[in-house]
Amino acid sequence: MRPKISVIMPAYKAAATIAAALRSIREQTVRVHEVIVVDDGSPDDTAELVARDFPEVRLLRQPNAGPAVARNNGAQAATGDWLAFLDADDVWLADKLERQLPATEDPKAAVVAGRVVGRRDPHFHPAPDFDALWAHNTIATSSVLLRREAFLAAGGMAAHLPPCEDYNLWLRLAGTGWRIVVVDAPVIIYSPTDESLTRNLIRFAEAERVCMEDVGAIFGLPRERIRQRVAVGYHAHGQAALYVRNMKVARRLLMAALRRGLSSRRMIDLVAASLPPAMLDLRRRLLQGA
Repeated sequence: MRPKISVIMPAYKAAATIAAALRSIREQTVRVHEVIVVDDGSPDDTAELVARDFPEVRLLRQPNAGPAVARNNGAQAATGDWLAFLDADDVWLADKLERQLPATEDPKAAVVAGRVVGRRDPHFHPAPDFDALWAHNTIATSSVLLRREAFLAAGGMAAHLPPCEDYNLWLRLAGTGWRIVVVDAPVIIYSPTDESLTRNLIRFAEAERVCMEDVGAIFGLPRERIRQRVAVGYHAHGQAALYVRNMKVARRLLMAALRRGLSSRRMIDLVAASLPPAMLDLRRRLLQGA
């Protein structure tokens, strides 16, 4: 029997994008059981637009509390067997759910994800276990189908960990024996801007640190393993800042990685973060020509 799918969409100031997201649900080759939009205290006309143009959608409203609380409230209200998360500024490809449905037949599968259009993840794994996820979060939240039973049993998303509440949940599910499946096909369109990435790099890095410490405590991981993973996270975010030439943020993040045991062979990034942009461009051209 085909599972009932409840789509959960948190929405905050999404009037400019939510129509495209909702149309991508309408255009699915597999019909969904219900669509629940949780308006997270939007000051614009997001809720009014949904009520007017998408009468089939269940519209819930809450005071502004963040996407984790919105998803948790949507999941509590859902009546389907599986939850499908879609952010209000992302878009599904038409065959997204159809590609993922076969994996839902596995009784131990809690999460079924997929690829992002235009993104080739070097750490892709079709069935990442806890150790693989601990090393790299390869799950795009708007691609996820999630067994509602597993979501509720895990207590939902940790609202105190934005923007890593989703990563925290994948780790907790994998750590308690649930399987995670990633379909090797693009299923969503996601286009963050360089501006938003730069602005949020420090926030992401700090949230990831708290996430790893939280999960490490839950599963009794060695302190050294947690410390090393936190250092790797700071380094990765520092590299991202370096890529968009935000030297101040790059130095801050790379220094945080160094304090937590960043290996000496990665010190080159910290040196690069101290170079003026012209020198950085020269370094990049030399490396590309090597």
